[in-house]
Amino acid sequence: MKEKILLTKEKKVALELELKNLIEVKKPEISAALALARQNDLSDDTDDLSIMLVDKELIEDRIKELKELLANSKVIDKKSCNPNFVGVGTEIKVEFNGKKQDLKLVTTLESDPMKGYISEGSPLGKALLKAQVGKTVSYKVKEKKFEYKILEIC
Repeated sequence: MKEKILLTKEKKVALELELKNLIEVKKPEISAALALARQNDLSDDTDDLSIMLVDKELIEDRIKELKELLANSKVIDKKSCNPNFVGVGTEIKVEFNGKKQDLKLVTTLESDPMKGYISEGSPLGKALLKAQVGKTVSYKVKEKKFEYKILEIC
């Protein structure tokens, strides 16, 4: 059995909205545009028709990808957060360079450092997986050392 892909509730909703938009808006739009192009007797080798066919295929591929991803996903349950263990979905308050930050450890699919969503596979994410409250974790990138003090978990 495949391991479930862990997602935050927000990410799952965003993926569901993207899927709905592709199925209900984008796919019908491209299908209508293709029907109109064929009706206007454009040959299959024109640039516009080729671009539309590629767009249609990309939309269909993304729909398939999203359906598979959502079928194989599990929403992270914040209630099950363990303050002694950092895992995917864990919210962490840290201090970095004298400033407090709120971070959330997520899968690479959801990573967004600007929002404080740190990938479990990133250097910081890997360091946080070993974190305990009150400890300082560190990692290096290109010989530059970064240190984060763990203030709170969950």
